[in-house]
Amino acid sequence: MDQQEATAGRQISVDLPEQTVTLEDGRQFRFEVTGLRKHCLLHGLDDIGLTLQQAARIDQFEQDQRARQPWLYERARIS
Repeated sequence: MDQQEATAGRQISVDLPEQTVTLEDGRQFRFEVTGLRKHCLLHGLDDIGLTLQQAARIDQFEQDQRARQPWLYERARIS
């Protein structure tokens, strides 16, 4: 990799799904990335996007919670 950095204009190819880096001369190197990090990178997800993938489950939880403990969702009444 030091050789690649030292030569201006050289190109490398990064294959995230296969977790390989390929140099112009065809040599390949493997790299490790966790399953969750790989999923986020491949799908362009940040922490918020990752959470929003669970939106339907979150909504269902909130509906169930509201049915089980409605007093948590009542507004305070001021007389």
